[in-house]
Amino acid sequence: MMQILLIVAISVSSWSWAGAASFDWTGVWQGQGELTLTSPGSHNRSCHMIGLSFHQTTKQLSLVAGGYECEDISAQYGAVDLKIRDGQLFDDTTLAGDLSADRLDLFQKDPSDGTLFRLQLKRNPNGSLHYTETWTDGTKLEMRVEGDLRR
Repeated sequence: MMQILLIVAISVSSWSWAGAASFDWTGVWQGQGELTLTSPGSHNRSCHMIGLSFHQTTKQLSLVAGGYECEDISAQYGAVDLKIRDGQLFDDTTLAGDLSADRLDLFQKDPSDGTLFRLQLKRNPNGSLHYTETWTDGTKLEMRVEGDLRR
């Protein structure tokens, strides 16, 4: 009897771990949040719309569309296809981010001026995603957009 319980416990824990590792980011994620500008000074704007649309396969994550509307500042993102290899995301041969069951982290540095773009999505226990987009110039934060998104 003890051996049967042990086998069942191992099977259940293995199944749970495998399910967590294979989270599918596919879907339209939408929510609200806030934009903060820190240069010059600090200014906040309410974001009435933050949205992303993903399609994921075992080998590719596609950002179908995305963007935000925060009072007088808005952005729209076009389609980007990223290859998934060992938990990392690649734009052709360039490392563009990391992907796991709990997090999605995309980054890009502009070689002309050193500005770093970073998009981080973290799964919350309630199933929503915490969205954080930052733009930094050198070491100081220039802009941050944050909010919670639901599918």
